[in-house]
Amino acid sequence: MTTTTTTRRGSLARAEARQALGFASPALVGLALFTIVPVGLSIVMSVYDWPTFGDRTFNGVENYAKLFTSSPDFWPALRNSAVYTLLYVPLSIALSLALAIGLGPRIRGRGALRVLFFIPVVVPMSAEFGLVVVSIAAGFAAFAYYTGQRSVRRQYEVSAGSVG
Repeated sequence: MTTTTTTRRGSLARAEARQALGFASPALVGLALFTIVPVGLSIVMSVYDWPTFGDRTFNGVENYAKLFTSSPDFWPALRNSAVYTLLYVPLSIALSLALAIGLGPRIRGRGALRVLFFIPVVVPMSAEFGLVVVSIAAGFAAFAYYTGQRSVRRQYEVSAGSVG
Protein backbone atom coordinates (compact mmCIF):
# COMPACT_ATOMS: atom_id res chain seq x y z
CA MET A 1 0.00 0.00 0.00
CA THR A 2 2.81 2.41 0.75
CA THR A 3 4.52 1.84 -2.60
CA THR A 4 1.29 2.59 -4.45
CA THR A 5 0.77 5.75 -2.40
CA THR A 6 4.38 6.81 -2.92
CA THR A 7 4.12 6.18 -6.67
CA ARG A 8 0.88 8.14 -6.83
CA ARG A 9 2.43 11.07 -4.95
CA GLY A 10 5.49 10.97 -7.19
CA SER A 11 3.42 11.04 -10.38
CA LEU A 12 1.25 13.82 -8.93
CA ALA A 13 4.37 15.82 -8.07
CA ARG A 14 5.71 15.34 -11.62
CA ALA A 15 2.35 16.40 -13.11
CA GLU A 16 2.28 19.49 -10.88
CA ALA A 17 5.87 20.30 -11.83
CA ARG A 18 4.96 20.10 -15.53
CA GLN A 19 1.94 22.34 -14.95
CA ALA A 20 4.03 24.83 -13.00
CA LEU A 21 6.60 24.91 -15.79
CA GLY A 22 3.80 25.42 -18.30
CA PHE A 23 2.49 28.41 -16.35
CA ALA A 24 5.95 29.87 -15.76
CA SER A 25 7.29 29.33 -19.29
CA PRO A 26 5.81 32.51 -20.86
CA ALA A 27 7.44 34.59 -18.12
CA LEU A 28 10.72 32.72 -18.54
CA VAL A 29 10.63 33.24 -22.32
CA GLY A 30 9.94 36.96 -21.79
CA LEU A 31 12.76 37.21 -19.26
CA ALA A 32 15.17 35.53 -21.65
CA LEU A 33 14.02 37.49 -24.69
CA PHE A 34 13.94 40.96 -23.13
CA THR A 35 16.60 40.74 -20.41
CA ILE A 36 19.12 37.93 -20.69
CA VAL A 37 19.65 38.08 -24.47
CA PRO A 38 20.13 41.90 -24.60
CA VAL A 39 22.53 41.83 -21.65
CA GLY A 40 24.53 39.04 -23.29
CA LEU A 41 24.64 40.90 -26.61
CA SER A 42 25.70 44.09 -24.83
CA ILE A 43 28.61 42.26 -23.21
CA VAL A 44 29.65 40.83 -26.57
CA MET A 45 29.32 44.22 -28.30
CA SER A 46 31.34 45.93 -25.56
CA VAL A 47 34.53 44.14 -26.61
CA TYR A 48 34.16 45.10 -30.28
CA ASP A 49 34.50 48.30 -32.25
CA TRP A 50 31.02 47.96 -33.74
CA PRO A 51 30.10 50.83 -36.07
CA THR A 52 26.56 51.32 -37.33
CA PHE A 53 27.67 50.59 -40.86
CA GLY A 54 30.73 48.59 -41.79
CA ASP A 55 32.68 45.72 -40.33
CA ARG A 56 33.24 45.19 -36.64
CA THR A 57 36.67 44.62 -35.20
CA PHE A 58 37.60 42.92 -31.94
CA ASN A 59 39.09 45.33 -29.37
CA GLY A 60 39.15 43.23 -26.23
CA VAL A 61 39.28 45.39 -23.11
CA GLU A 62 40.47 48.48 -24.99
CA ASN A 63 36.94 49.95 -24.86
CA TYR A 64 36.92 49.55 -21.08
CA ALA A 65 40.38 51.09 -20.73
CA LYS A 66 39.23 54.09 -22.77
CA LEU A 67 36.07 54.34 -20.67
CA PHE A 68 37.92 54.40 -17.35
CA THR A 69 40.77 56.68 -18.42
CA SER A 70 39.68 59.17 -21.07
CA SER A 71 35.87 59.37 -21.01
CA PRO A 72 34.83 62.63 -19.29
CA ASP A 73 31.23 61.50 -18.74
CA PHE A 74 31.83 58.14 -17.07
CA TRP A 75 32.80 59.16 -13.54
CA PRO A 76 30.03 61.79 -13.11
CA ALA A 77 27.49 59.29 -14.44
CA LEU A 78 28.77 56.63 -12.05
CA ARG A 79 28.61 59.09 -9.15
CA ASN A 80 25.05 60.12 -10.05
CA SER A 81 23.96 56.50 -10.27
CA ALA A 82 25.56 55.70 -6.92
CA VAL A 83 23.92 58.69 -5.22
CA TYR A 84 20.55 57.76 -6.68
CA THR A 85 20.91 54.13 -5.65
CA LEU A 86 22.33 54.70 -2.18
CA LEU A 87 20.29 57.75 -1.15
CA TYR A 88 17.09 58.16 -3.15
CA VAL A 89 15.95 54.54 -3.27
CA PRO A 90 16.24 53.84 0.50
CA LEU A 91 14.70 57.23 1.38
CA SER A 92 11.83 56.59 -1.03
CA ILE A 93 11.20 53.15 0.44
CA ALA A 94 11.36 54.49 4.00
CA LEU A 95 8.97 57.36 3.21
CA SER A 96 6.57 54.98 1.47
CA LEU A 97 6.65 52.61 4.43
CA ALA A 98 6.05 55.47 6.86
CA LEU A 99 3.08 56.70 4.82
CA ALA A 100 1.64 53.20 4.58
CA ILE A 101 1.99 52.67 8.33
CA GLY A 102 0.56 56.12 9.02
CA LEU A 103 -2.45 55.69 6.74
CA GLY A 104 -3.20 52.15 7.88
CA PRO A 105 -4.77 52.56 11.34
CA ARG A 106 -7.91 54.52 12.12
CA ILE A 107 -6.77 58.11 12.44
CA ARG A 108 -8.67 61.35 12.07
CA GLY A 109 -8.63 62.54 8.46
CA ARG A 110 -7.37 59.24 7.06
CA GLY A 111 -9.68 59.48 4.04
CA ALA A 112 -8.48 62.99 3.19
CA LEU A 113 -4.85 61.91 3.53
CA ARG A 114 -5.45 58.96 1.23
CA VAL A 115 -7.12 61.23 -1.34
CA LEU A 116 -4.18 63.65 -1.20
CA PHE A 117 -1.74 60.77 -1.49
CA PHE A 118 -3.41 59.22 -4.55
CA ILE A 119 -4.28 62.42 -6.45
CA PRO A 120 -0.98 62.41 -8.41
CA VAL A 121 -1.76 58.88 -9.56
CA VAL A 122 -5.46 59.27 -10.35
CA VAL A 123 -5.56 62.71 -11.98
CA PRO A 124 -3.27 61.95 -14.95
CA MET A 125 -5.19 58.73 -15.66
CA SER A 126 -8.58 60.43 -15.54
CA ALA A 127 -7.34 63.33 -17.67
CA GLU A 128 -5.96 60.88 -20.21
CA PHE A 129 -9.25 58.96 -20.21
CA GLY A 130 -11.15 62.20 -20.79
CA LEU A 131 -8.90 63.14 -23.70
CA VAL A 132 -9.31 59.69 -25.25
CA VAL A 133 -13.11 59.84 -24.92
CA VAL A 134 -13.27 63.34 -26.41
CA SER A 135 -10.96 62.44 -29.30
CA ILE A 136 -12.90 59.26 -30.08
CA ALA A 137 -16.22 61.09 -29.92
CA ALA A 138 -14.93 63.93 -32.09
CA GLY A 139 -13.42 61.48 -34.56
CA PHE A 140 -16.65 59.48 -34.79
CA ALA A 141 -18.76 62.60 -35.20
CA ALA A 142 -16.47 63.92 -37.93
CA PHE A 143 -16.54 60.51 -39.66
CA ALA A 144 -20.35 60.44 -39.47
CA TYR A 145 -20.55 64.03 -40.73
CA TYR A 146 -18.41 63.30 -43.78
CA THR A 147 -20.10 60.00 -44.59
CA GLY A 148 -23.54 61.61 -44.51
CA GLN A 149 -25.19 59.79 -41.63
CA ARG A 150 -28.15 62.10 -41.00
CA SER A 151 -28.90 61.67 -37.29
CA VAL A 152 -25.31 61.95 -36.19
CA ARG A 153 -24.69 64.74 -38.72
CA ARG A 154 -27.52 66.82 -37.27
CA GLN A 155 -26.28 66.20 -33.72
CA TYR A 156 -22.75 67.22 -34.75
CA GLU A 157 -24.01 70.42 -36.36
CA VAL A 158 -26.04 71.32 -33.26
CA SER A 159 -23.11 70.63 -30.92
CA ALA A 160 -20.74 72.59 -33.17
CA GLY A 161 -23.10 75.56 -33.13
CA SER A 162 -23.65 75.73 -36.87
CA VAL A 163 -27.41 74.96 -36.60
CA GLY A 164 -29.62 76.87 -34.20
